[in-house]
Amino acid sequence: MKIAFVLNMFPVTTETFIVNQIVDMIKKGHDVSILAYKRNREQVLHKTIVEYNLLDRVTYHGVMPESKFVRLGFLANLIRKNISTISLVKLWRTIRPFRTKKDDAFLGQFFRNQWFLNAKSFDIIHCHFANSGLRIAQLKQEGFLEDPKQVVSFHGYDIDPGKIKKYNTLYEQLYKESSFLTYNSIYTKKLIEQTDVNPAKLRLLPESIDTNFFTKPEVNSKKDVIQIVFCGRLVEFKAPDLAVEIARRLLDKNYNIKLVLIGEGPYRGPLEDIIQKHSLHKSVELRGAISQQAIIDEFAVSDIFLLPGVHEVETGRAENQGLVIQEAQSMELPVVVSTAGGMKNGLVDGETGFVVTEKDIDGFVERLIELIEDEGLRKEMGKKGRAYVVENYNSSYLGDMLVNYYKEVL
Repeated sequence: MKIAFVLNMFPVTTETFIVNQIVDMIKKGHDVSILAYKRNREQVLHKTIVEYNLLDRVTYHGVMPESKFVRLGFLANLIRKNISTISLVKLWRTIRPFRTKKDDAFLGQFFRNQWFLNAKSFDIIHCHFANSGLRIAQLKQEGFLEDPKQVVSFHGYDIDPGKIKKYNTLYEQLYKESSFLTYNSIYTKKLIEQTDVNPAKLRLLPESIDTNFFTKPEVNSKKDVIQIVFCGRLVEFKAPDLAVEIARRLLDKNYNIKLVLIGEGPYRGPLEDIIQKHSLHKSVELRGAISQQAIIDEFAVSDIFLLPGVHEVETGRAENQGLVIQEAQSMELPVVVSTAGGMKNGLVDGETGFVVTEKDIDGFVERLIELIEDEGLRKEMGKKGRAYVVENYNSSYLGDMLVNYYKEVL
């Protein structure tokens, strides 16, 4: 199949699940293109992006200049660069005056359609996040993308529980033009189902990981300190402040632990204040944003993964899937998470980790003590967690699922 992945921005270090999906489609022999609205120049490139030359597959969307003369120059340059592949019929349809709405900008339809002027059309246009899907849905509604099937994947911020009523209007066109919509967890599905969507179009597709990459190395060294690791944006709904409070209570009970928090965000300042207030510098470390390889290295020397997420007070938002939970399990870490959002659906409670009632700090402390005191339990849960993720979240397995979804609509 000829597949176009439409992204808001590329590359983005936190969106490894998208890279995993793209690479798996390439491995399966499909003709893959990446269409991104913005270029991200600040992020450290993941090894996979370099290994598979993904930047060579990206076409970035040109922004429409204010000057009409500059717009004409952009048009001429695009034609010059793509003269052998461009479809003159499609090009003419986007620029002829009587096809342009009176309130549309000069060459506006051309700039919206610039990705899709080649003679050879795509079979599938797979949009990640609803806002990118909305732009493609508009083109389909205007009649410029009649052949390709549109697929849209929801991931989290595009189905905010505080905006459900707005989505009925905002996503009406998206729902109509999409062949199917994917959700990453039961929690996400329930949110989408609160909008005016056709349930028959919904498909489960969790965010995937490369389990060969997230593999625990052999560590022979014995240590006295139990390392607990938190990984995620330092924002309210991921609750890094609760992680620090849980660690403080464990330290008050004289448990020899260290909490490492990986991630960056608006809660960093308040966390530094808490650490200073309670003199936790020796036992709580803020690592900031680090590369994927550095995360793997940190997981390799950790003993337990902790993510005590909550629902945001103002918006009601919570973690939709929490792919990092599967990454931790793939590296044989027992995971301890809360009941908020979709995290609880990404492990086997009591077998690969523990699910604790949201904001129940005492409950988190009790479960962590159970793991701290029982090395055998940690290892047993770690082994089961690895097997669970390999079976249910591996990129190749979920890629096969996605290919079958594509075939349903072609």
